[in-house]
Amino acid sequence: LGSKDIEASRDYFGLFLSGQVNEDLLQDINPLDDISVVFDRGRGETEIKRLHFQFIRVADRSAPWPILGVVTDRTKEYELKLKLELEEDEHKQAMENIFQIIHVDPVMLKEFIGDTEAEIEAVNELMRQGSHKGELILNELFQTAHAIKGNAALLGLKDFAGKVHLFETKVKARIEEGHQWKNLLELTIDLAHIKESLEKIRELITKILRFQTDTRAAGIHQTHCGEIHG
Repeated sequence: LGSKDIEASRDYFGLFLSGQVNEDLLQDINPLDDISVVFDRGRGETEIKRLHFQFIRVADRSAPWPILGVVTDRTKEYELKLKLELEEDEHKQAMENIFQIIHVDPVMLKEFIGDTEAEIEAVNELMRQGSHKGELILNELFQTAHAIKGNAALLGLKDFAGKVHLFETKVKARIEEGHQWKNLLELTIDLAHIKESLEKIRELITKILRFQTDTRAAGIHQTHCGEIHG
């Protein structure tokens, strides 16, 4: 357990053994009700489990131990909960992106995606060459991020612009504080995530256009059917 959990547990069992606090309240303030525990499996390997501990006072004074403890492994349930929350966040994010994208001219969006991909590829190529100074690369990264963020904001792509802004802020910090090559590698990974977000926008555009095409086709079909029956 972490030091905070150990300290909280020490205080808790002091109350537990005093006999002055009722069982229901003890269950409510249990610091080990739902915690992550790290197990050392040897050879530098660790495993994290999500555990639930429940404690009951033993009324029989002749019992060898004054506490009955039950531990339940809730790791799978916890992982499923995290997965569901992640999927819910992704769905919510996708819906927000749709509402932002649907109000923008598809032609302008395609131009934005093409220009953004070109700018990202240009700065990636600059880093791949390895013959340029880190300061130059960082300045190019900053200028690229600033331009992409501005264009995204103009189109109303607030979420995407927000992600690029975080990247821009990180690049600016590297410029001001100095850098190492491993920092550039981290920024390359962040840039790849931005490109993934851009690809998701492209996929949403494709889905929206397909939906609009199908809807128009269905409307035309229904109109013709109505004319024939009329």
